[in-house]
Amino acid sequence: MEITLPKPENSLPKREEQTQKLNDFGLRIVLIPLFAFAVPNLTGLIDYHYPFTTILIHYAYFFLISFSIYFGNRFLLFELSDKFNWFFSPFRKVLTLISGVMLFTIPITIFFISMYYLCIVNTEINWQVMRNVTLMNVICVIFVAHIYETVFLIKQTESEMLKAEKLERSKAEAELEALKNQIDPHFIFNSLNTLSHLIEKNPAKAKQFNDTLADVYRYILQNKGRNL
Repeated sequence: MEITLPKPENSLPKREEQTQKLNDFGLRIVLIPLFAFAVPNLTGLIDYHYPFTTILIHYAYFFLISFSIYFGNRFLLFELSDKFNWFFSPFRKVLTLISGVMLFTIPITIFFISMYYLCIVNTEINWQVMRNVTLMNVICVIFVAHIYETVFLIKQTESEMLKAEKLERSKAEAELEALKNQIDPHFIFNSLNTLSHLIEKNPAKAKQFNDTLADVYRYILQNKGRNL
């Protein structure tokens, strides 16, 4: 008995589907301001000797840096999720992910911090602070990427389990339909043989058998579309 099953869908969900399913608004609201405040204070970038309004301007600039790095890497994560699968190429995924994070985060951090020193505070670039800020940004981005990839992996696992369940259901339905299609010819063949024998031996029973057979087929036609 040959059964045709539906082809499984692509195991990697598209970026648009992931964006719709992944509600990370709360994560962004918390982490972007947190990094904008924590990184300058932990690396010595912020100088509190300026007036309060100037410090607020500095923090607004740090927020812009945090926002740009966060959304740039977020876009990169969704793009990479379309290309690689944790189940089939985990090492390639990790290598590509870390490389992409560093190639994006390091240049944009150097650019923004250079502009901060040269255009906002009007001083020479402190390369020690620059290294600290760059390293801290890379660490923060890798931490956030780990959160996102964990969520992606959980959702992908759930999706694979759901697809496997649908495939098993489709297989069972196909087997049931094939069984239904085999029952009718066998039943007709056996019934006609019985009827032929009764016509020769006992015509009265043959007529009764024919009427009963008609009732059976009427019932089959009425209930053929049901699963049970």
